[in-house]
Amino acid sequence: MIPFAQPWQVLHFWDSDGVFAGWYVNLESEKQRDRLGLVAVDWYLDLVISADFTVEWKDEAEAAAAVHTEYLREGDLVRARRTGESIATDPRAFVESLGRWDISHPPERNEQPLELPLGWDAL
Repeated sequence: MIPFAQPWQVLHFWDSDGVFAGWYVNLESEKQRDRLGLVAVDWYLDLVISADFTVEWKDEAEAAAAVHTEYLREGDLVRARRTGESIATDPRAFVESLGRWDISHPPERNEQPLELPLGWDAL
């Protein structure tokens, strides 16, 4: 899920047995369109929300190192941390705001495609 107006995008993961494993929240700038497609600035800092809603911060050392280069501004790292903390405060509410994509599964061959969850386009 890549909502334009939000400072994140979310990837959904299932394990090799098809059991939902969790959400990966990539913290980044709001998206813009240009002639090549979507443009966003990755803030390096990320979150993993497990299926039981446990939150783990990812790439903290990488983000701290990047802020000392031309690739990440200090203000963006502060904004990433604030955004992540807001999500981590209530990961269940954050996930519910996305729609429950974790309960959807791709169709088997020759089945009709699944309908998208209600509100998928609202973000």
